[in-house]
Amino acid sequence: EQVMQISVRIAGFSMSEADEMRKIMGKKEVSKMPAQEKKFLERAARRGYDKKKVEELFSQMKTFAEYGFNKSHSTAYAYLAYQTAFLKAHYPVYFMSAHLSSEADKTSTSSKIIQYISESKRMGIEILPPDINQSRENFHVESDCAIRFGLIGLKNVGSAALAIILRTREEGGPFRDFNDFVRRVDLSRVNKSVLESLVKAGACDGFGLKRRSLYEGIGEVLRRAAVIGRSRARNQKALFAEAIENDYLPREFLELEEWPENEMIKGEKEIAGIYLTRNPLEKYSREIAKVSNTSIQAVQNKEFKGEVIKLGGVVTEFARRTSKKGDVYGEIYFEDLTGRIKVLCFKERWAALEKELKADLPYFLEGRTRAGGADAENEETTIYLENLQELEGTLKKKARKIVITIDYEQIDEGFNERLKLRLEKNRDSVPYMVVINHPDQARVVINSEPGQGLRATASMKKDIEKLTGPNSVEILF
Repeated sequence: EQVMQISVRIAGFSMSEADEMRKIMGKKEVSKMPAQEKKFLERAARRGYDKKKVEELFSQMKTFAEYGFNKSHSTAYAYLAYQTAFLKAHYPVYFMSAHLSSEADKTSTSSKIIQYISESKRMGIEILPPDINQSRENFHVESDCAIRFGLIGLKNVGSAALAIILRTREEGGPFRDFNDFVRRVDLSRVNKSVLESLVKAGACDGFGLKRRSLYEGIGEVLRRAAVIGRSRARNQKALFAEAIENDYLPREFLELEEWPENEMIKGEKEIAGIYLTRNPLEKYSREIAKVSNTSIQAVQNKEFKGEVIKLGGVVTEFARRTSKKGDVYGEIYFEDLTGRIKVLCFKERWAALEKELKADLPYFLEGRTRAGGADAENEETTIYLENLQELEGTLKKKARKIVITIDYEQIDEGFNERLKLRLEKNRDSVPYMVVINHPDQARVVINSEPGQGLRATASMKKDIEKLTGPNSVEILF
């Protein structure tokens, strides 16, 4: 409004002309600005205004239009910023719980919830997984340093089913075990799809049963529950009904082996929309920080000023799309520990990637945003893919050395032999050095022999750190 008033009073613009200039400034249409500036300066000069002052005024208008607030707006923002900073500093766990709850029903689409979880962990706040006996509808504070995941964000767990579970728990106390849960809830509302989602998300882990056992046995559990329900309705006592009421899940399901870790990760992600107990990126966090030049949060906040974006992250989902012109392209959703972003892949790149791409697998991405910088204001930020490789392969190519740090006190009889076995197990081409720290601050450095090296992988780190301790193995790039 101020820009429009200045244009009308100083340059004699009509209100429609002034509104056009406001739109051009607001949308940052750089190519149209020179013509507007020329018109403004010429008309202001004809009205007798000093040229130098008018040029200075228009320059201020351009700067203000890029990102500016009037004083009343700035004051309100400053006051709100102070209030939220106070709450975060003095009531951090409640502050982050409120943030997470604001995105609780958008876990599969919101990038903010990933940012909030990452920030919570940075602040030393643990995000506890969903639990049938502990979770409420939304996220809530469980202790001074822990927030419990809310059930509202779980796929297929609708508000009606959720209300029944919470009311049943409130009226009769926590569920003692899985049989108690099945006996007490209304299974006509808490149906098979609800139970499957609760199991996949890990919300039933507290019952001490394997996820696979519960998931594959749900059909039989519901059949047995129906038999008992019919017997009760007839006021009959059947021997079979009495037997199964104490053991809804047949023994053959209890003997099944648990799902592998990658299957559990996939299930959690499918139901909760985010990685819960196991994030495939966390074991790579130090390496990702070294090979990346930005983060998804920085890209979305328009903070990245470079040209080529380099990110370590995970592909969470992907699909083939067809444009209005009939061209086939790929739509990929990519996550790091700070957020989620859409990635578009065209023509030959997509043809090469489509059959090889895997969800829930860490990758190293290179790409650009529109015009080599940021997308237009208020438009969803998108990365246009230039290169995508599995992260393990990228780490191996970029790694120049591996450093294994050991404290002298760790070395006992047999330590050298155990270390030697682990080094042999992880042999490859990346040179390594073993650094032994003595209590008197002296250091002994042992370099690998020429031609001998290790694999620059997370599995190598995990294996050797079982002996040398957490964060004792570092890959240098």
